[in-house]
Amino acid sequence: MDINGIMQRLPYYLDAGITVSIVGASGIGKTDAVYQTIEKLEKRDGHEWGRCTQYPIFYNPSDVIGYLGLGEQEIIDEQQRKVLAQVSIFSQPPWMVSDDGRQMNGFKRGVVIFDEDDKAQPDVKKALAPVKLYRRVQRWALHAGIGIVCIANDDSGRHGSTKDFDFEINRKHILRATTSVRGWMEWADKNKVDPLFKAFAEDHVETVFSGKLPEKQGPFCTPRSLVSFSKVAKFMMDPDGRITDKDGFIEGANGAIGGPAARDLVTYFDTREEVPTWAEIVKDPGRAKVSQSAAAQMMSAHICAHNVDAKTCEQAVRYAKRLRPEFHIVFARSATQRDFMLVNHEAFEKWTDDEPQLVALLNALGGVA
Repeated sequence: MDINGIMQRLPYYLDAGITVSIVGASGIGKTDAVYQTIEKLEKRDGHEWGRCTQYPIFYNPSDVIGYLGLGEQEIIDEQQRKVLAQVSIFSQPPWMVSDDGRQMNGFKRGVVIFDEDDKAQPDVKKALAPVKLYRRVQRWALHAGIGIVCIANDDSGRHGSTKDFDFEINRKHILRATTSVRGWMEWADKNKVDPLFKAFAEDHVETVFSGKLPEKQGPFCTPRSLVSFSKVAKFMMDPDGRITDKDGFIEGANGAIGGPAARDLVTYFDTREEVPTWAEIVKDPGRAKVSQSAAAQMMSAHICAHNVDAKTCEQAVRYAKRLRPEFHIVFARSATQRDFMLVNHEAFEKWTDDEPQLVALLNALGGVA
């Protein structure tokens, strides 16, 4: 299922107390999906959830169970008296402490996330099995309200995955995360990803969503690496998305998403010159430039969807209607993902009344959650 499907169904497993492993290609947003699910559950429940993110790839078996040392423990002696005795005690393991340094058991609900779980050494996987399956090892135990989520890469490339064990596989549930373009676009709309990078991803699906690793090891393009570069690229672009530091942009893209994808990205951004600015669209939506290029119209649709609000909805719809019908869908879907209340705007309602044959548009509006 796609990332949105994972986010929708993950609460079922957490509420049922079932350990779940999310498996999918690198860079499709598996970890972010878990974090955002926790945020949604906090709103649902009205209280904070604890979060502990661990990377077993760095573990030794002793890191799982804690380190053995000398300590005192209250025991019952032969005369049935409570006494303090010198005993060997394992230190507290790291999965008992939240990311911000608090005890996980101090939270009513929470999640321990074992990220890159597939790359842990076999001996570490064996040691972690009681934690994943029963939330405990030695004297350390998480209470029943703390869920366990493992995140792993699939076998589509050189991920360094190590041997899994049937006794563990049979005791946890596996959710396969797929690289759905539609699912990722919905995530990108909700997370305010730069509209030009969203347009590139939708226009270059094979480049961004292929999941293929380069023959020679080096940077490669995934939704994750593309979004990561977009956060740096904004400092090399003006507010309207035109590149102001082309050398830095090219070098940065090469180092983030690899040479072939970088070339595609730079070429695509050259299309920006064929697209009006948002200010030009708002000022005169009936005369603002509409390129004959499909790539430029895709970009225009995303720029409108990224910026539209109730005050500018009429202008945005008027301009979007001048694009090809397939880009009506792009605009409507992305705009309403950002703000579903736009479907009630007079301009949107009139659009659907005037063009009832746009079934896909109606589905896009009605299907937004």
